Amino acid sequence: MKTIDIAMFVRNRYEHLVLCASWLKKSKPADLSFRFIAYDDDSSDPRVLPFLQKTFDEVVKLSRDALAIEPEQRIGYARKCAVQAFLKESKSNYLLLLDSDIIVSRTTIAEAVSDYEALNDWIEVGGATLYALSHISGQIHALGKKFASVTLTGDAHMLFKREHLSQIGNHFSTKPKGFADNQITAIRSYGKSYFTRIDPPYLVQHIGFGEGASLIYKTEKFRPSWTMKPYWTHENNRRILQVENFDVLHYVKCVESVGGVNAPEEYMKTKGIGNERD
Repeated sequence: MKTIDIAMFVRNRYEHLVLCASWLKKSKPADLSFRFIAYDDDSSDPRVLPFLQKTFDEVVKLSRDALAIEPEQRIGYARKCAVQAFLKESKSNYLLLLDSDIIVSRTTIAEAVSDYEALNDWIEVGGATLYALSHISGQIHALGKKFASVTLTGDAHMLFKREHLSQIGNHFSTKPKGFADNQITAIRSYGKSYFTRIDPPYLVQHIGFGEGASLIYKTEKFRPSWTMKPYWTHENNRRILQVENFDVLHYVKCVESVGGVNAPEEYMKTKGIGNERD
């Protein structure tokens, strides 16, 4: 059985962390062996570390050298550390870099791994993202599905295979913006594709953005910025992705009621989910 390392990046936002990490770990088992690793970026909330130690197989706290740089730079630095540890210390076949405010199941991750393997017969694969809101080109129809090449973005959930990552190398940077751009550019420079599946889309939902917002919340008619919008199934029909057993429409109501920061706690409370927090 293949093994995948899930590297989740954490900096406070305790309620988002509890909802998303618990959701992932309690989802249906898939035909993969999972290792859960948390990278904690100096969280000041005293609840975070005990939860990580109880929930994850391994907890990595960023070094003092890392903490000397600006917080915005540590986003890319943490990913660089995760890739380095994967290449040098892990024996797993795959690595998924995942933000701590992403709702996704192990089944969906297994689907993405299966597609990654199968697409190697069609294109030169170098990496994948579970969802991309922009920079999509070069569509390919294969396996009864529709895939597309992604030139940038999709850095909240990036999937890599060991052999490809070893060949391409670790190019994550400490730039406050575009910290994953160098990695994606390197994939393309090796003549490989950074892809996503667009039909049917992978069932994944980004429930938070920053300390006080939620991608699901703002649903104006026009899209001034991807940070103001939810994950849709398609630009034209604008149907919000429905992750299995996650009531996204109820979550929207929670955001409207108590705001983006408190929405995860409100969702867990109103849905009777709470034992994970004890």
